[in-house]
Amino acid sequence: MEAGSDLSGLMQEALAALKSGHARRACEMLRAHLGEGANDGHFLALLGAACCLAGHPEDGVPALERSLELAPSAHAHFNLGQAYQMAGDLKKAQRCYEHALALDPTYQLALQALDSLAPQEAPAPDLGHHIELTEDIQISEHAHLLTDPLLAFEEPGGEQDQEPPLPWAPPPVTDEE
Repeated sequence: MEAGSDLSGLMQEALAALKSGHARRACEMLRAHLGEGANDGHFLALLGAACCLAGHPEDGVPALERSLELAPSAHAHFNLGQAYQMAGDLKKAQRCYEHALALDPTYQLALQALDSLAPQEAPAPDLGHHIELTEDIQISEHAHLLTDPLLAFEEPGGEQDQEPPLPWAPPPVTDEE
């Protein structure tokens, strides 16, 4: 088996852990193989998302920063902004959302996130934090925000370290080498 295949399999396993609501497990799995994925933007984006969703945005930020360096996109800027926002650094989050919108002025999640940071007279509704791994996949901390019933799933029972389930749909599998 090639190293790329091993890394791809690990990433699929981490996605499965996220899908079953085990962000901490996914984060630990990916951290254990950071040396292999240190120059893979997709690996680092997944690691950053898993760390953030496991409640450790301080660990997710460096992975998402490196992911952005390797594969700059509006989505990468948005994800990093979400991590900064989760970590409480609203100025950096705002800059990331602005960069995302500079690349894609119609990016609705970035528009909403930027609007949520603007001073308001009344408290803003909690939109939740989203990490977007691809153009059509989003991880949300708040399942009630989802409108697509295909993204819903039930968490299997039986493990003591279970975390709340995350709405998740795995990204499309591509054969990139």
